[in-house]
Amino acid sequence: MATRIEADPFLTGLNLHKITSSPIPAYKNSDFLLIVSGIGKCNAAIAATYSICSHDTHRIFNLGAAGSTTDRFRVGQIVHINKVLEQDRPH
Repeated sequence: MATRIEADPFLTGLNLHKITSSPIPAYKNSDFLLIVSGIGKCNAAIAATYSICSHDTHRIFNLGAAGSTTDRFRVGQIVHINKVLEQDRPH
């Protein structure tokens, strides 16, 4: 997850405990590892690499809140993303 505010309900609900503060904040229980990566695709890539290399990770789920450029979605609506457009890489 990108931010602590997004992660807090999962930290509490899954009873996750902090295992590292640096280089990346990581929280764990017997079943899950949650990393607070910071915002952006570079931070997400670094967090994924760290997770795979340091914690024997087999599956990664990128969860969190996101904005929309339209009013098609309601606040709190859960959506499944099946296409991504990178505004900084239009081709």
